[in-house]
Amino acid sequence: MIMIAALVSALSLQVAPIPPALPQDPGPERRAAAADLFPRQAYTSEYRHGMNMAAARLSGEVLNSRGVNLYDRDFRLSDRLAARAIASPDALIEQAIQCVSEPIAQTLSIPDLLALKAFAASAEGRNFWSLYFRNLNWMGCFDRPVRVFLAPFVEEDLAAVIAETPLK
Repeated sequence: MIMIAALVSALSLQVAPIPPALPQDPGPERRAAAADLFPRQAYTSEYRHGMNMAAARLSGEVLNSRGVNLYDRDFRLSDRLAARAIASPDALIEQAIQCVSEPIAQTLSIPDLLALKAFAASAEGRNFWSLYFRNLNWMGCFDRPVRVFLAPFVEEDLAAVIAETPLK
């Protein structure tokens, strides 16, 4: 009897608890509360970096797919595309915030999200939130919105870059 109890106890310590399933749709209130954790300032370095990296990836892919990739062209096209994205950042930032905040909205309740926002704004939580914020997947979350935004400008900017850097 004691052996069975010890065996059950040992097995229960070795089996990790199964986390609860994420809700299919956290709803607009939880999404809004999660998104409110993030600033909307366009000069935020993570946002600028995310837009720059998305433009650089798009630039490299466009140049490589057409067989016109030169060292100077990559940087020139990337700079042109990034400048366009950074000049009109509001919708791009909003979409990236929705992307990074979705897992938070699925995991935390509205009271938890409000408590997290208060903690992040406090002196005790500011460093934690800053570290967490910097380590979110901003590059991945800016990739799609930046590509969609820049699609109408790619041909024009590519033609300008090719004209600036002819083959020697």
